[in-house]
Amino acid sequence: MKTLLSLFSALFFTLLPQLLYGQNAKAMRYDIRMLTGASMSGRGYVDKGAEKAARFLVRRLREAGIAPATTDSSYLQEYNFPVNAFPMPFLLSVNGKELRPGIDYLVDSRSNPFETEAVKAARLDAGHVFVRNAPGVREKGLSANGGVVFWQNADTLTKGTFLRNIDPDQLSAGLYLVPVKGKMTWTARTSRMAGGATVVYVQDSILPRKVRKVEARLPSKFLPASRQYNVGGLVRGTAVPDSFIVFTAHYDHLGEMGKGTVFPGANDNASGTATVLELARYFAQKPLRYSVLFLFFSGEEAGLLGSKFYTENPLKPLANIRFLLNLDMVGECADGATAVNATLHPEAFARLEKLNNEARFLPKLNRRGEAANSDHYYFSEAGVPAFFIYGNGGKGHYHDVFDTAEELSLTNNQDLQTLLIRFAEGF
Repeated sequence: MKTLLSLFSALFFTLLPQLLYGQNAKAMRYDIRMLTGASMSGRGYVDKGAEKAARFLVRRLREAGIAPATTDSSYLQEYNFPVNAFPMPFLLSVNGKELRPGIDYLVDSRSNPFETEAVKAARLDAGHVFVRNAPGVREKGLSANGGVVFWQNADTLTKGTFLRNIDPDQLSAGLYLVPVKGKMTWTARTSRMAGGATVVYVQDSILPRKVRKVEARLPSKFLPASRQYNVGGLVRGTAVPDSFIVFTAHYDHLGEMGKGTVFPGANDNASGTATVLELARYFAQKPLRYSVLFLFFSGEEAGLLGSKFYTENPLKPLANIRFLLNLDMVGECADGATAVNATLHPEAFARLEKLNNEARFLPKLNRRGEAANSDHYYFSEAGVPAFFIYGNGGKGHYHDVFDTAEELSLTNNQDLQTLLIRFAEGF
């Protein structure tokens, strides 16, 4: 009888993460739907989207019984940074046909505002420019000089190649239409092009053979001090409360590119945010020996600004962090997951890999070296042992308008959570 009870107890605690996940799966889907919903405006810099998301996270932490990590009851760490925002409606029409923002074209996020009635577009050759910061850009006749230009031969260049070939700060004021092929991705920027230019990347496939007349209303608003918040919650440890296991995710995304063109950011990074919330709910019911700190950063898309601010102004001593796990884009793990910093912390990765191999949580766990590509970076630079975990697989929606909650499968996300719980319990 005693043996049966022992077996039952071991089985129960082995399955507890899965049981709790099953109870809270609806809660996680709810979190993702809310974070990607229209009211959040892409969790960016239009209609206080990021601030609304922060306050939603505070509500969810309180509902789960998670204490604030701040010295007050707010859960919020306030800071600010400059950002170029696009809060007003867009119009871009070529030869009388209105193009669809986010699908047919993207405005470079460092662009200045530009407006014109239907005017003739000049055709300028971009194909012969191969050196970044090439002298004499204006002398070569590559600038718009306040008008509209269509870059001939730019369709043979990717967006990244074009920007490497031409420094946009050298371009004079005016609208530059750059034809591109394939997937387009947007981002957030903290500055504008110094010369006053407005650059728009247009899908080559939707452009007419001859670009004759262009009408545009492409407003932007530079915010010199956009108010932002990091959010922190805490589950106190049962034995060593002054040491911490930390789970982090950035909750911000790109916001809107013109009113109504929303970048929902379901995988990037509502998935990581909802996963950390789910882990918070789990550890609230089953605390560890060490305290567990849950940090949600803003400003990641603008340059890891929230996590940088936090490491310079930590709510808890960085030296007291035993390990940090940063989750970014974990909504699609059909092909497993990758751990950045695995080669920096080989013993920790070996333990994580052993746990995965024993229980086959994920089909594959890849190792990767150091990279400054998510919010783990500034912690690593400060000497905090950290992994950045991201999923492998999915449909490839990234920094586009198609990264929606409906497109997110959450394949193997439950198993990833269980793996991370097991890893955290081993400290």
